[in-house]
Amino acid sequence: MNWFPVELHCHTKHSDGDFSPAELIEQAKIFGLKGIALTDHNTVAGWEETCSCAEKAGICVLPGVEWTTYFGHMLVLQQKDCGGWMDLQPDRIDAATADLRARGGTIGAAHPFEPGNPVGTGCHWDFSVRHWENFHYYEVMNGENPMEKVRNRKSLLAWTSLLDHGYRLTPTSGIDWHSQLNKEFSYACTYVGVPEKDCTAQGMNHAILSGRTSLTMGPLLTMEVCRESQCGGIGDVCPNGRYTFLLHLDPRRAEHWRHLDLQPREVRLVTNGGRVLFQSPCGECKLESSVMLDVQTSWCRAELWGVVRDRESLIAMTAPIYFSQT
Repeated sequence: MNWFPVELHCHTKHSDGDFSPAELIEQAKIFGLKGIALTDHNTVAGWEETCSCAEKAGICVLPGVEWTTYFGHMLVLQQKDCGGWMDLQPDRIDAATADLRARGGTIGAAHPFEPGNPVGTGCHWDFSVRHWENFHYYEVMNGENPMEKVRNRKSLLAWTSLLDHGYRLTPTSGIDWHSQLNKEFSYACTYVGVPEKDCTAQGMNHAILSGRTSLTMGPLLTMEVCRESQCGGIGDVCPNGRYTFLLHLDPRRAEHWRHLDLQPREVRLVTNGGRVLFQSPCGECKLESSVMLDVQTSWCRAELWGVVRDRESLIAMTAPIYFSQT
């Protein structure tokens, strides 16, 4: 599996961003990204220009839209028809997402706990979602200094609860990129896992659909499980049983985040209810941890904890490996 850094929540001057499409692509390249999702508010006007600029720069673009309403914002990838946002009411969300999914759209919940009125009209999720199975991903981290924000910690808890209820929603981070980034802040990055040697829009989308992501403010954290000849990775479904878990930390991936004083301290395996199954000290010099565990739960994710900006923080986390009774 190859892992590529991407940003899945971007805006240009075609909605409320400061960047032209060319400037956004230039910033993405400076930031070391291999791909972006263009998600302007309620418009696809920037798709063609952004894709053209990206092709010249060697960056792939996953076209999308941020459906922006008074009741919440929803990220929709791979769908050019964005007119449905005008009729989106709290009690109509299930019908809208079912229709989008049937048409091949990839659907994500954007910053669900962002403050709403009067701070940011419509940012907070007030949708009455009964069918989370219509969604593909959930924006767990959003904005600058993501894990210092109460709203993102609420998102992490809410996503964990959805996992406990059996919904396989892929976690993502989103800078919610509107303007020049401040180097004094920390930002999370989504890595997508693809079997191909190059990052493509199709590969990015398939990674989201397959649950192969890892979110980080620095080094890339990945996880595998093995028993006898059977192995599984992030996003896979494995039967319950006794496995060797292998956690891998790649500090070389942190090159574009060197301005931050990140201090990894501990890796953890977390399962249903946020319960910690395993924890072990780590640092830059200890890149791999392994442990054998008898798994009788429905999911497990890896987390990296440490110090960011002089505060204890979650630095990185993987999407889950899922487990079943069969």
